[in-house]
Amino acid sequence: MDTNRLEASIVTLGLVQTTHPAAEPMVVMTATDSAASGQVALSIGQARALRYRLGALVDAAERGRTS
Repeated sequence: MDTNRLEASIVTLGLVQTTHPAAEPMVVMTATDSAASGQVALSIGQARALRYRLGALVDAAERGRTS
């Protein structure tokens, strides 16, 4: 993943099912670099919305570069 930063970053994605049978699976993103780490847990719906919004943002940025 390109973060546009000089230092290395590692992002791990995982699909996690909780032990509660009624809970839906979660998408967990864990980012680590040399200084710190962080974790974000999203529902499947939130992850899907993030994917489409990021895709639209990348498309808009690409159109801006070629103009």
